[in-house]
Amino acid sequence: MDIEELAQQNHDLREECLRLQQENMHLSKTVAENSLSARRDLARIESALELTVKEKMREMHDRLRQELYDEMDDKTKKMVRVGCECTGQAQGLGSWGRELRADL
Repeated sequence: MDIEELAQQNHDLREECLRLQQENMHLSKTVAENSLSARRDLARIESALELTVKEKMREMHDRLRQELYDEMDDKTKKMVRVGCECTGQAQGLGSWGRELRADL
């Protein structure tokens, strides 16, 4: 090989190297974009799954609470209702007491 052939081969190899570098940069950018997109998709999936689990747990608790209440006899149901009413009244009295203390 003479010098001109080596120079041409060197030139061709440099062009190929530049082309491969550009292709590599483009592929790296594409991979980064896809990775970000995948992370966003995963975050959406996790959020949806979390909401679904919360809703299912709430439904299950409500159903179990209703089943337990349905199994109670009438006296126990009345005690539960009175207890709930007393709790509500106590909460009302608690806020009334705080207001009264604040006025003093």
